[in-house]
Amino acid sequence: KKENKEKPIVILDDSLEEDKLVSNSKDDLEEEEDEGHVPKHSWSGSNSGESFFLNRLEGINGKGNQNTISFGDLLDRSSFEELETVLITSFSTDYKWLLRQIPNHVQVMVVAHWILGKDQPGHYSVNERLTVVHPPLEKYGIVHSKLMVLQYKSKLRVVISSANFTEGEWNGINQGVWYQDFPKLDSKMAPKQPTHHFQAHLGLFLKKMGLGATFLLEYDFSGAQVYLISSVSASHSEEEKHRFGHLRLRDVLENHFSCGDHPSRLSYQTSSLGAICQSNWLTTEFLPSVKASMNQTKEPPTKKRVSSDTRESQNSEEIDVMFPSFKRVTKKSNMNGNNLIFLSKQHYETKGVPSRLFDVKPSRSFSKERKQFLLHTKIITRCFTSYSSEDIEDVKHGWCYMGSHNFSASAWGKNFGGKFLTSNYELGVLFIDSKTNTKSIPKEERSGRLSWLYSLPFQYPAKPYSKDDVPFISSMQPG
Repeated sequence: KKENKEKPIVILDDSLEEDKLVSNSKDDLEEEEDEGHVPKHSWSGSNSGESFFLNRLEGINGKGNQNTISFGDLLDRSSFEELETVLITSFSTDYKWLLRQIPNHVQVMVVAHWILGKDQPGHYSVNERLTVVHPPLEKYGIVHSKLMVLQYKSKLRVVISSANFTEGEWNGINQGVWYQDFPKLDSKMAPKQPTHHFQAHLGLFLKKMGLGATFLLEYDFSGAQVYLISSVSASHSEEEKHRFGHLRLRDVLENHFSCGDHPSRLSYQTSSLGAICQSNWLTTEFLPSVKASMNQTKEPPTKKRVSSDTRESQNSEEIDVMFPSFKRVTKKSNMNGNNLIFLSKQHYETKGVPSRLFDVKPSRSFSKERKQFLLHTKIITRCFTSYSSEDIEDVKHGWCYMGSHNFSASAWGKNFGGKFLTSNYELGVLFIDSKTNTKSIPKEERSGRLSWLYSLPFQYPAKPYSKDDVPFISSMQPG
């Protein structure tokens, strides 16, 4: 329900300014080494929800934008006349740019980040077509989810990405984008309660933001290809804590992911790295969640990764933390969006962090132009391979998370004061490919299976930092 205020709220334009998106000349960039071969298989770019896209970037040729999607594509301009409402959640929003993309007849609601002590929670009617919502926030919490729900007369389109709603983020830095369409049910067939896990969890997430969710009952979610993983800004009781953060991820894996005894590689590519090794959060809370499965009684062997970092004992086989090196950002990229890459010196120098860092090398399938753009994606993978190979072609089964969660306790939650605290609003999708007998099925005929492997924007497996490498450190707010 809208609360009409006598004085409209002031909308801050948090978008990236054009003068901050600096393009260096090609002569100033070192050419990216193309080690190894380009994968034999690739994703077809299907819109079925079986994998995710990368965003379409400005200023690069057609090959560099193959199997990508633009913000305009997601709006489905061919169906503009049927578009009725747009719901968005975002950390930062360029409202002028956003409203130019959406037809004037469409109602727009933006769930936005706001500042405790300065702003107030609630619903604010800005004008005839725009409503801004400030959801409940914990101290130090942020609205960091990147969700778009488009309601058409005949379908519902759900979009989940790593991009905030600014022109710079959609056109000037690599982002992950997932979407799927869900058909509208006949009014006589609409249930009174959610009938699918995707529908139920999306409804729960919206309700925690103070929004209505009954409209979801009008659509058929039986074809959903992913599991939703969310965090909401709240302190959770014992009864509901498994619904959010890394405990939500653990719950889904324990109930739906079956793994074999092959060696596994656990990797986390992030654009912002928090205090993951403070208070043993990484080893006592996060790792047990991401290593969960429904049939795992004994931990599968993990291939030991040896980096050249000798500053502390090597323990990097637990998880490969993929974060761009200083050289990669300043010498091998065009620096677009470098203010979105965040790691503090204090967090980097925490014991246990340096030995876990692995560089983020752009995918071998990227064109030379696309390799110059940084990654704002946040992706976790657990891949099970043979004992003799770690090649991407030899991955047997595994899972992939893609969404807004950066690698921090604020995003994923932590035990605090006898409860489970998730500070931020976050949202992502989980692709699961459990162990199954596919030996008799040719790889090219396994429709949808492991499609996410060929959408990864970085090289797999990750490469450890060299002896002289240090991470790119910035003091700016993560986005």
